[in-house]
Amino acid sequence: DAYTPGAVGDNRHTGKLPTAPKPNPVNVFRAYDLSAGDTVYIDTGDYPMIDPVAVSGLLGNAPAVQLLAGPGMGRDFGFTLTGPTDPALVARLYPAIPGDRTRPLIDLNDSDFVTIRHLTLQNALRGLSTHNDSDSLNLSQITASGHALQGFNLAGTDSRFGSFDRLVAFNNGDDGIAISGAIGTLSHSQAYGNAQRGFDIAARIFGSATDNLARNNASWGMYFDGSGAGAIQRNTVHNNAGVIKTKQAIKK
Repeated sequence: DAYTPGAVGDNRHTGKLPTAPKPNPVNVFRAYDLSAGDTVYIDTGDYPMIDPVAVSGLLGNAPAVQLLAGPGMGRDFGFTLTGPTDPALVARLYPAIPGDRTRPLIDLNDSDFVTIRHLTLQNALRGLSTHNDSDSLNLSQITASGHALQGFNLAGTDSRFGSFDRLVAFNNGDDGIAISGAIGTLSHSQAYGNAQRGFDIAARIFGSATDNLARNNASWGMYFDGSGAGAIQRNTVHNNAGVIKTKQAIKK
């Protein structure tokens, strides 16, 4: 009851008032197209996901565009998706079918200027996945664990001014946190117990990676591949198969 005191989710509700919440975040994205200034509040609780939160900034009638736009959730960009700010209160998303790890829980397809924070994502294909130039992202205080592939797979994003802060990825079947494209800051994040690299950063524009922790990963703790000139400072990296690897000169 961080956002919906005394209320219970119901599909008949509009989802626009604290007293009339919907029961699942997917229901909100199916009902509304979200844009700049909109916020979806996910209250404390467990949310079994039959479908992922799959949103797109694309819109059009051509079959190829319809295919890219995702499973009928309309055109969404510029919104904020947040769980409770109190760390003792958890909003947890996971597949409704036990053992179904075929899709990510949150999938952004060319959906720009999105902020996501204060969520726990468990036991899917990936926790959070982006593709097709989902740019200008800001992510904070998100935990992704138990996924078949990466906890976070942020592919080809141009978020050169974006902040990725306090992300946690553990016990995933591939890298913990994988980012390609352009990023601003990666800070205070943790990657541990993953089957491949803890942090896999291939950002052509790269601001800084500071105060992060990588431990007990089966491959490199932190791996920077072709990244631009950035700062790697005050990170703690131990008990991985490799410590820190850079494939291009970076200011340290």
